[in-house]
Formats: sequence, C-alpha cells, structure tokens
Amino acid sequence: MGRKTRPLRTLRSADAPRNPAPVRVLVVEPNELLAMSITQSLQERFMTIARVSDGETARRLLVPRHFDVVVLDLNIRGENGFTLLRQLAAKGRPVLVLSNSLDDADRTASLESGAADYLAKPFKAADLAARLEAIRHAPLDRALERSRIAVFDDWRINLSHHTGRRMDGRELDLTTGELALLRAFLERPGRVMKRLELLSLTRHDDDEVLERTVDVLVTRLRKKLERDPRRPTFLRTIRGAGYRFDADVSWEDQGVR
Repeated sequence: MGRKTRPLRTLRSADAPRNPAPVRVLVVEPNELLAMSITQSLQERFMTIARVSDGETARRLLVPRHFDVVVLDLNIRGENGFTLLRQLAAKGRPVLVLSNSLDDADRTASLESGAADYLAKPFKAADLAARLEAIRHAPLDRALERSRIAVFDDWRINLSHHTGRRMDGRELDLTTGELALLRAFLERPGRVMKRLELLSLTRHDDDEVLERTVDVLVTRLRKKLERDPRRPTFLRTIRGAGYRFDADVSWEDQGVR
C-alpha cells in the first residue's frame, strides 16, 4: 500500500505571526497645525492617535478608552497644564510633556509633577516617536511577564500595577519614570550606580541634561518611600559616585498575567 499523506494544515489566525500592538497615543495640543503634524507623523509610524485641544475633553476621553501615552502641551486652553499633568500622573497615566521652553527649570518642574519625559519644541518627529515607544515599554518588559512583588523593610511594591503598600496601610502610586528607576534599584540592592548607568537602565541615555532627571526621580521616590526624605535610609546618595539602594529585597511571583 502506498504511504498515506497528511493533508496540509490550514494556517489559523492564532498560528500566524502577530505584529506588536501599536502604541495608542492621546495628543493634547491646542495648536491645530502642530496637532495635525504630530498626528500624521505618528500615524506614519503605525501608531494609533486621538487628538484633543483641552484638558476637559482629554479627561472625558480617558475614561472609556485606554492610551499607552498622553502627549501633553502645557499651554492648553482654559487651565494650568501642570494641574492636568499632576492629575494624570496621579492616576498612573504616562505623560510626555511638550513645551515651548528650553529652560531646565521647566523640565525639572514637569518631571517633579509626574511627567515620564519632556520634549522641547521644535523637535523631530522621529525623536518624539522614539520617546513614546520607550515610555510605552518602560513599565513593561519583565514586569508584564509576571506580577512581581518586591518586598523590603515594611514595603510591598507591585511592579506590574505601579503600586505599593506599607504595613501601616500607607499606599503609593508610581509614575512610569519612578517605576523604571525604582525597579533598577530593587534589582540591584547594595550596588552603587552612576547616573548614566541608571539612565541607561531606564532607557533615558540620549541627553546629557537628562542626568538631572535621575536626581528628580530619586527625590520623588524618597518623598514616597522614606519616613524622613531628608534623612533617607533606602535611597542613599554616594558622594561623587551616584546612588545606592540600601535594603534587603525579596521577590514574590504571582504567576503569569
């Protein structure tokens, strides 16, 4: 008898290679021409874009829909852009701030208010797209593979959910930038790390000015984690060298999500 041949297996949709999901971006930009230019350039890079011109509309749109990143021009209509920035950051929304200012003080104020990144105008479309991709992936990586909980002192930090809880019931929410930096420390306790190394680990190694970003984020983390931020026991400054996380860290895996 002849050898039977198996019928060719039909390639199902589940077997087909999948492209990564596009970055979903909400652009809050009052300048219509700039908003259109941003939208077009990001759509050409296969990102999904929605654009609004004011904070109230942005808030309404963010309730039913999910966005990976919010691009926020601080010069929005009808309110202080920093107010909206702080509200979004408090809810764990990753925000990239656009500003007309080249002043380092504005960059610092934005980061202190919870921004994940800051971009001064004029800027290149490729630079904006690269930063949005970095923000989208910064809190992911291993944190999305498993629900990883870091335990140190009396803190439990859930890296997947951007949240933490202390034994006394105190809770905290972490912005994208804070989470990325804290994870770098938690995974390397007791090790002195230079600012440039921390920038590389948090995917912000492209700009000399951004070395000060680490200082800003450390200050924010100290306010959230330390009992006395002026006398930190976890996030220690090593003069002339960088920072060191002084705590014994253990890990709990909650399984694949």
